[in-house]
Amino acid sequence: MNAVLAVVLPDRNGRYDYAVNQYDCHRGIHTDRFFSNNKEKNMFNIKKPETGSCKCGCQVYHGVCSYIPLVTWADFIKDHGRFIRMALDNKENWESFNICKKLEG
Repeated sequence: MNAVLAVVLPDRNGRYDYAVNQYDCHRGIHTDRFFSNNKEKNMFNIKKPETGSCKCGCQVYHGVCSYIPLVTWADFIKDHGRFIRMALDNKENWESFNICKKLEG
């Protein structure tokens, strides 16, 4: 099993909203825009999610919720070790996730 980390790079204007939107009460991730089905299925795939509702009524996840952590480049360069550890922790705890893998052959 591999450790995987998704680092979102800024667009030409230094923005991340093509992939991540920050709202008042939650962060929205657009996995449908840039991930293939295999990677998309490894996002929000924890077997026992901790969820709640934010003030806008959206369902939100708390704590670890995806096998593939997603981080913006700006956050990654501030504390890259933290995010690498997150990916390695998920690798060690892979049984907590519904892992989707595609075998080519």
